[in-house]
Amino acid sequence: MRTAHGYALALLCACASTAAARSFNITSLVIPPVVPSDQSEVEIECRYDANFTLLNWFKGPNEFFRYKPGSAPSTRSFPILGIGRVELITCGPVACRLRLGGLTEEASGLYRCDIERDVPPYQFASQKAFMVVDGHEHRRPLLEGLEKEFGEGDEMKAYCRGAPDSELRWYVNGREEEEMRGSANFRRNSSRLIFQGIPPTVTVQCAEFRFGRLSGSKEVKAKWKELRDCDETPQEQRNFSPLSVTLNLLILIYHKRTEVYSSDEDAGIDMGDNYSETSGQSDMKSTHDDADNELQEKLEDKVVEAIDALSARSNAARAAALVSLRAVLQRRHLSHVLANHRATLADHVTRMLRRGKDGERRAAAAIAPTLALQIGDDFAEEFIREVRPALTAVATDKTASLDCRTECCSSLAILCYLLEDDLAEILEVLRVYETIFSGSYLKVFINY
Repeated sequence: MRTAHGYALALLCACASTAAARSFNITSLVIPPVVPSDQSEVEIECRYDANFTLLNWFKGPNEFFRYKPGSAPSTRSFPILGIGRVELITCGPVACRLRLGGLTEEASGLYRCDIERDVPPYQFASQKAFMVVDGHEHRRPLLEGLEKEFGEGDEMKAYCRGAPDSELRWYVNGREEEEMRGSANFRRNSSRLIFQGIPPTVTVQCAEFRFGRLSGSKEVKAKWKELRDCDETPQEQRNFSPLSVTLNLLILIYHKRTEVYSSDEDAGIDMGDNYSETSGQSDMKSTHDDADNELQEKLEDKVVEAIDALSARSNAARAAALVSLRAVLQRRHLSHVLANHRATLADHVTRMLRRGKDGERRAAAAIAPTLALQIGDDFAEEFIREVRPALTAVATDKTASLDCRTECCSSLAILCYLLEDDLAEILEVLRVYETIFSGSYLKVFINY
């Protein structure tokens, strides 16, 4: 009898051990190392043994496919140079298989499959492989006129000449500038957010398409004038504090309710002037409208640039992008812009909180309440639901820095106070605080 009980107990322990040690990994990544010149499409596959919540495919630093499993699975593909089309074959519990078509030599590069779980227990796995697409040497278009260095706000200009029957497309760091499609002239204002790496550089590429197929491309690089240490924490980021976050949110709410002016300086009005003549008011209103519209466009462009820069390879560049985005959102309510990027913003903030360095984590935690407020009532709940687990994980992570944990606790409190109606969720956050406080109190008491 004892032997039977002992056997049953051993079996239960073995099962429990197996369940506890359930793997979370990518078992294989199927990517052909070489694609011959007579082949224009390939199939790639990522196989896994994991209970994940998000899968991403990347070529280099650029994402080109995203899959979210669940009761209502969702997929999304993104355009990328060298790949004409991305077709879903199947994505399920054991593998995600894609077909890449319209390949050119520019499709050569490092491919990566990432899976992650953004609810407890938080886990992440990744595998990568290199693929070379052989082909005939393309005739390259003529690209000239781009300066070698740029500073903040400098005008960037370039000229590209291709075949008479071709369509020209412009790319900055591998991402197409769609508004310039078909134009031989490249023109935009320089921003630190688009300069990546050490030293900071930007890649401008002109691609020539004939009959919808890439026939050649040429790229040039430019440097940033003011080089800084990549690991240096931005000054604005060093000045973060729970009090400053709260004050900025109050300012944001004020702007949202007044809506007419973002600041006296933006409106071009001297508040000490008691000028009240009707004609003067009309002229002032007209002047303000023009200036306000121009400022609105500039701030919207800054927001889009900052969101694009969140995909940068450098931790410091991503942290700087968050700081820049937060600074813009403190000046103007831009919910109509953020709503179109809400899923991307939630993914970036969550990813930075989980896998970023200390400065990047602090910046992500600091901007989370601002984004939740600005995204709007219709999408705020969804945003908070995605970001809150990451904030909680960092707040309770004893290996994280004290400043980082403090920032996460502050953001959780602000989100609860301003946007949370569910008492159960508020109590859950209070339990997190109780756990943190109890651990700290016990440590102090023992030392005492």
